[in-house]
Amino acid sequence: MNKRINYFLSIIFLLIFTSNSLAKCDFGLNLGDKIPDSFVERSGNLLEDERVHLVYFEADELCGNPTLKDIGVEFAFLDGELGAIRMFADNDERNIPTKKFSLMNYAKLNYGKFDTGFDKDNFNSFKVWKKNNKIVIYKRMININNIWDEEIFISNEKYEEPLMVERSRENKIVFYENEN
Repeated sequence: MNKRINYFLSIIFLLIFTSNSLAKCDFGLNLGDKIPDSFVERSGNLLEDERVHLVYFEADELCGNPTLKDIGVEFAFLDGELGAIRMFADNDERNIPTKKFSLMNYAKLNYGKFDTGFDKDNFNSFKVWKKNNKIVIYKRMININNIWDEEIFISNEKYEEPLMVERSRENKIVFYENEN
Protein backbone atom coordinates (compact mmCIF):
# COMPACT_ATOMS: atom_id res chain seq x y z
CA MET A 1 0.00 0.00 0.00
CA ASN A 2 2.80 2.45 0.92
CA LYS A 3 4.59 1.65 -2.33
CA ARG A 4 1.49 2.59 -4.30
CA ILE A 5 1.11 5.88 -2.42
CA ASN A 6 4.80 6.70 -2.90
CA TYR A 7 4.56 5.83 -6.58
CA PHE A 8 1.42 7.95 -6.98
CA LEU A 9 3.01 10.92 -5.18
CA SER A 10 6.15 10.59 -7.28
CA ILE A 11 4.09 10.74 -10.48
CA ILE A 12 2.20 13.82 -9.25
CA PHE A 13 5.46 15.53 -8.24
CA LEU A 14 7.01 14.75 -11.62
CA LEU A 15 3.99 16.13 -13.50
CA ILE A 16 3.99 19.33 -11.43
CA PHE A 17 7.74 19.80 -11.80
CA THR A 18 7.74 19.31 -15.58
CA SER A 19 4.77 21.55 -16.21
CA ASN A 20 6.27 24.36 -14.13
CA SER A 21 9.68 24.00 -15.73
CA LEU A 22 8.28 25.36 -19.00
CA ALA A 23 5.77 27.79 -17.53
CA LYS A 24 5.05 30.91 -19.54
CA CYS A 25 7.79 33.50 -19.36
CA ASP A 26 6.79 36.88 -17.93
CA PHE A 27 8.62 39.28 -20.23
CA GLY A 28 7.67 42.25 -18.06
CA LEU A 29 6.38 44.19 -21.08
CA ASN A 30 3.28 44.14 -23.23
CA LEU A 31 2.96 44.89 -26.91
CA GLY A 32 2.68 48.64 -27.34
CA ASP A 33 4.70 49.50 -24.20
CA LYS A 34 7.40 52.17 -24.56
CA ILE A 35 11.02 51.04 -24.53
CA PRO A 36 12.26 51.08 -20.91
CA ASP A 37 15.40 53.05 -20.04
CA SER A 38 17.04 49.84 -18.81
CA PHE A 39 16.70 48.37 -22.32
CA VAL A 40 18.27 51.47 -23.88
CA GLU A 41 21.16 51.21 -21.41
CA ARG A 42 21.60 47.51 -22.23
CA SER A 43 21.60 47.91 -26.01
CA GLY A 44 22.97 51.39 -26.54
CA ASN A 45 21.35 54.66 -27.45
CA LEU A 46 18.59 54.79 -30.01
CA LEU A 47 19.56 56.26 -33.34
CA GLU A 48 17.09 58.86 -34.51
CA ASP A 49 16.93 57.53 -38.06
CA GLU A 50 16.24 53.96 -36.92
CA ARG A 51 12.59 53.01 -36.65
CA VAL A 52 13.37 49.49 -35.36
CA HIS A 53 15.42 48.91 -32.24
CA LEU A 54 16.30 45.37 -31.13
CA VAL A 55 17.23 44.30 -27.59
CA TYR A 56 18.46 40.78 -26.76
CA PHE A 57 18.42 38.65 -23.61
CA GLU A 58 19.12 35.03 -22.74
CA ALA A 59 15.78 33.30 -22.06
CA ASP A 60 17.02 31.24 -19.12
CA GLU A 61 18.10 34.43 -17.31
CA LEU A 62 15.14 36.59 -18.34
CA CYS A 63 12.55 33.91 -17.59
CA GLY A 64 14.39 32.34 -14.63
CA ASN A 65 14.07 29.00 -16.37
CA PRO A 66 17.14 26.75 -16.86
CA THR A 67 15.29 24.58 -19.41
CA LEU A 68 15.45 27.55 -21.81
CA LYS A 69 19.26 27.48 -21.99
CA ASP A 70 20.53 28.36 -25.48
CA ILE A 71 17.26 30.17 -26.24
CA GLY A 72 17.45 33.89 -26.96
CA VAL A 73 14.77 36.54 -26.59
CA GLU A 74 14.60 39.48 -28.96
CA PHE A 75 12.44 42.51 -28.18
CA ALA A 76 11.65 44.49 -31.35
CA PHE A 77 10.60 48.09 -30.81
CA LEU A 78 9.01 50.06 -33.64
CA ASP A 79 9.15 53.83 -33.16
CA GLY A 80 9.88 53.25 -29.47
CA GLU A 81 6.96 50.86 -28.83
CA LEU A 82 7.23 47.11 -28.31
CA GLY A 83 6.03 45.56 -31.55
CA ALA A 84 7.19 41.96 -31.21
CA ILE A 85 8.89 39.43 -28.99
CA ARG A 86 10.83 36.60 -30.58
CA MET A 87 12.21 33.59 -28.76
CA PHE A 88 14.74 31.68 -30.86
CA ALA A 89 16.96 28.63 -30.61
CA ASP A 90 20.64 29.60 -30.78
CA ASN A 91 21.58 26.73 -33.08
CA ASP A 92 24.81 25.90 -34.85
CA GLU A 93 25.54 22.91 -37.08
CA ARG A 94 24.92 20.54 -34.14
CA ASN A 95 21.37 21.91 -33.54
CA ILE A 96 21.56 21.10 -29.82
CA PRO A 97 18.88 23.57 -28.60
CA THR A 98 16.37 22.27 -31.17
CA LYS A 99 17.21 18.64 -30.40
CA LYS A 100 16.24 19.28 -26.76
CA PHE A 101 12.69 20.29 -27.89
CA SER A 102 12.58 22.98 -25.20
CA LEU A 103 11.18 25.67 -27.52
CA MET A 104 8.71 23.26 -29.14
CA ASN A 105 7.53 22.05 -25.74
CA TYR A 106 7.29 25.66 -24.52
CA ALA A 107 5.08 26.54 -27.52
CA LYS A 108 2.83 23.52 -26.99
CA LEU A 109 2.45 24.16 -23.27
CA ASN A 110 1.84 27.90 -23.48
CA TYR A 111 0.04 28.44 -26.79
CA GLY A 112 -1.57 25.12 -27.67
CA LYS A 113 -0.81 21.61 -28.80
CA PHE A 114 -0.20 20.92 -32.48
CA ASP A 115 0.47 17.88 -34.61
CA THR A 116 4.16 17.26 -35.24
CA GLY A 117 3.59 14.08 -37.21
CA PHE A 118 4.82 10.60 -36.43
CA ASP A 119 8.30 11.75 -35.36
CA LYS A 120 8.65 15.22 -33.83
CA ASP A 121 12.37 15.17 -34.77
CA ASN A 122 11.27 15.63 -38.37
CA PHE A 123 8.73 18.44 -37.82
CA ASN A 124 9.66 21.00 -40.49
CA SER A 125 6.81 23.49 -40.52
CA PHE A 126 5.06 26.15 -38.47
CA LYS A 127 1.95 26.70 -36.39
CA VAL A 128 -0.03 29.94 -35.98
CA TRP A 129 -2.27 30.90 -33.07
CA LYS A 130 -4.43 34.00 -32.85
CA LYS A 131 -5.34 34.59 -29.21
CA ASN A 132 -6.21 37.67 -27.18
CA ASN A 133 -5.43 40.06 -30.08
CA LYS A 134 -1.97 38.48 -30.43
CA ILE A 135 -0.47 36.55 -33.28
CA VAL A 136 1.86 33.76 -32.15
CA ILE A 137 3.88 31.82 -34.71
CA TYR A 138 5.99 28.79 -33.86
CA LYS A 139 8.39 27.96 -36.69
CA ARG A 140 10.81 25.04 -36.94
CA MET A 141 12.37 24.73 -40.39
CA ILE A 142 15.67 23.37 -41.60
CA ASN A 143 17.73 25.81 -43.66
CA ILE A 144 20.07 25.16 -46.59
CA ASN A 145 23.00 24.69 -44.18
CA ASN A 146 21.18 21.92 -42.26
CA ILE A 147 20.70 24.21 -39.28
CA TRP A 148 17.26 24.43 -37.71
CA ASP A 149 15.64 27.87 -37.70
CA GLU A 150 13.37 27.58 -34.69
CA GLU A 151 11.50 30.44 -33.10
CA ILE A 152 8.34 31.71 -31.46
CA PHE A 153 7.24 35.10 -32.79
CA ILE A 154 4.67 37.13 -30.82
CA SER A 155 3.09 40.28 -32.22
CA ASN A 156 -0.30 41.71 -33.17
CA GLU A 157 -2.02 43.14 -36.24
CA LYS A 158 -0.91 46.70 -35.44
CA TYR A 159 2.82 45.89 -35.42
CA GLU A 160 3.37 42.70 -37.43
CA GLU A 161 3.29 44.11 -40.95
CA PRO A 162 5.05 47.46 -40.28
CA LEU A 163 7.82 45.59 -38.45
CA MET A 164 8.24 43.14 -41.33
CA VAL A 165 8.43 46.02 -43.83
CA GLU A 166 11.02 47.91 -41.78
CA ARG A 167 13.12 44.81 -41.13
CA SER A 168 13.04 43.85 -44.81
CA ARG A 169 14.61 47.23 -45.60
CA GLU A 170 17.57 46.21 -43.44
CA ASN A 171 18.29 43.21 -45.66
CA LYS A 172 20.25 44.15 -48.71
CA ILE A 173 19.88 42.17 -51.90
CA VAL A 174 23.13 41.67 -53.75
CA PHE A 175 23.18 40.56 -57.38
CA TYR A 176 26.27 38.87 -58.71
CA GLU A 177 27.09 39.01 -62.37
CA ASN A 178 27.99 35.77 -64.06
CA GLU A 179 31.63 36.04 -65.06
CA ASN A 180 31.39 33.34 -67.76
